[in-house]
Amino acid sequence: MKKTLSLKILSPSRVFFTGDVYSLSVPGALGMMEIYPQHTNLVSTLVPGYIKLTMTDNSIETYFTNGGYIEISNDVNLIVDDIIQESDINQSYLNDKLVVLKEKLNSPSVGKLSDYEYETLTQHVALYQQFTTYL
Repeated sequence: MKKTLSLKILSPSRVFFTGDVYSLSVPGALGMMEIYPQHTNLVSTLVPGYIKLTMTDNSIETYFTNGGYIEISNDVNLIVDDIIQESDINQSYLNDKLVVLKEKLNSPSVGKLSDYEYETLTQHVALYQQFTTYL
């Protein structure tokens, strides 16, 4: 039985991580998902939140993502909009993201969004507002 997951984290600008981990936690649309070796195949969306990797030396690495997708088959692939180390997250970073999201929400083109896109956008605004209270 395989004891590790082969993980790749991709963002539009780079391959962020490639390697084996014992497990990972990701922010799914319905809540946090814990992924362990032998996990069933899955494709799901990710919302803004924390990604936690349990490395093969049992250390924990934590990152923040703006959202994306997870695909699990034999390997695990995270395709994220953006990713940043937890230690680099600050009030300014979150406020900048909130400004961009609120501009989209208040722009004239918001009427062209599907119901799903509009709901996703409002959820992301709420999540970022919530994150700013934790810093």
